[in-house]
Amino acid sequence: MRKGWKYAIVAGISIALIGTAGCGNPLGRLLDRGGTESTATEAAVTESAEQAAVAETNTPAEPAEADTVSDPLYQALSEWQFIFTSGAGGWDTSFTVNPDGSFQGVYHDSDMGVTGPGYEECGTLYYCAFSGNFTGYTKISEYVYEVDYGELHYEDTPGTEEIKEGTRYVYSDAYGLTGTNSLIVYLPGTPTADLPQAFMSWVNMVWYTYLPDDFVEDVPAELPFCGLYNEAEEEGIFSESLTDQNTTFLINSVHFPGLKAQQGELYEDGTYSYEDADPSGMYRVINKCFSLPNGYGMYENQERFAKACIEEATGATDPEGFYVIGSDMEYSLPVKTYLNGSDCLQVSWQEGENEDTMYYFACVYQDNYKGYSYCYAVGYDPDGDLMTGEMANFLLMSVSVSGSPSHLSSADETGTVPEKRITAEVTAGPSDSTILVDDVELVSIMDTEKMQKYGIDPDDVTNDYTIVGNDGKYDEYPLADGCPFYVQFAENPLHPNLDAGGFREYLGKDGVRLMDLYLDRNERVLLAYEPYTP
Repeated sequence: MRKGWKYAIVAGISIALIGTAGCGNPLGRLLDRGGTESTATEAAVTESAEQAAVAETNTPAEPAEADTVSDPLYQALSEWQFIFTSGAGGWDTSFTVNPDGSFQGVYHDSDMGVTGPGYEECGTLYYCAFSGNFTGYTKISEYVYEVDYGELHYEDTPGTEEIKEGTRYVYSDAYGLTGTNSLIVYLPGTPTADLPQAFMSWVNMVWYTYLPDDFVEDVPAELPFCGLYNEAEEEGIFSESLTDQNTTFLINSVHFPGLKAQQGELYEDGTYSYEDADPSGMYRVINKCFSLPNGYGMYENQERFAKACIEEATGATDPEGFYVIGSDMEYSLPVKTYLNGSDCLQVSWQEGENEDTMYYFACVYQDNYKGYSYCYAVGYDPDGDLMTGEMANFLLMSVSVSGSPSHLSSADETGTVPEKRITAEVTAGPSDSTILVDDVELVSIMDTEKMQKYGIDPDDVTNDYTIVGNDGKYDEYPLADGCPFYVQFAENPLHPNLDAGGFREYLGKDGVRLMDLYLDRNERVLLAYEPYTP
């Protein structure tokens, strides 16, 4: 659950829908509610497309003149409550935007300890009610705009004060909106890696830190809300949706090799149902958002909630081998029970029997406002050559929340199919595009035939397996674009999936790691993970 103070700041604010159409256009997704856009809106959308073309040529675009009835960008902004706060000290600036570009809000900061004659009991309130107008905007990139505004108008003159009903009112400026006449807009779905650190430093304090033992940031791959940035003052503003539909989507930053999209539905209320599978049916990924009946809250009964999510996701009403790990359990691992700063559950179960058995690992999650529930499940056949339980667990750890429904499928859009999985000792290649590989084999002490084949004395084996075939001869293997490496001892335990450069740094600790590699027919590495070895 997000920190309790946050509820006081945004009490009653709801979760909204990011539209069901125009998935290639973030602004189009925000605007589409199943109705018909006006001619003025269509013209404004066309104008935005023209501005995007200008931006791509690095030629500054002229600010767009806003339609006074309903401008597409301002319409999008009007569906969010904007909040500027640090999460400490009981202060915030909160404001809303109208479809015509006007806005209004309040800043307040209470200090009960600053008292005097006539305000001994209630102390001091730093306060302002303000309004203003956006006067135009420039499109910077697909998700980013810059909006301009003129002077702010205050109900009370900043710098003045008075005592009312036992409280000293000190009238102030609109903290977060001063020192500039423009704001940068980040639409939901903006890659967080592209956002200024100064913006994220404000947002992370409120949203993306978990605190069981240490402060560890768990930042999503894509912005889940509409953000505003006062670049001049380096102040970041987040938002909560004002509509009653779903705006939060679960995505995986890794596309799984061999998966093909089987089914995908994004519904008008923002809920969705996606399923991907490999052609042989040996593994599948299910990603669903849905509403559960009252009484099925994640904090009311974790086991009941998890089983309801499983039924919604797979249809299983009585899952075999059901097991749930919750954040309130003493033995739970934070890496399994936190999702971008909020609680989640990790669940395992199995379906079918004998040769039809399918094992599942899933992350189930519920938002804290409108109660939409989510299940992201990875299923695999234990007889398959590619997926393992350990790999399925790793894949859940690259799931992230997003404000965009563009990547709800986890299928590999390139259509690349893994042909085999090998175990190898791996070290860095001459560049980030390759690795050096020495094929090996793990022999279990339970595999007596292989023990005899390789002349291994079980009494010489200190663990339950031994490595054979590591002759020190390394071959160079190319990496597929975006090849992820899941490792056991990542610097940030919430993010064990590294890119090639991160893996090279990881190898710097001891130079060689034992890895399972998924290869295509050209022996390019599509995906790699480091198996647990005692």
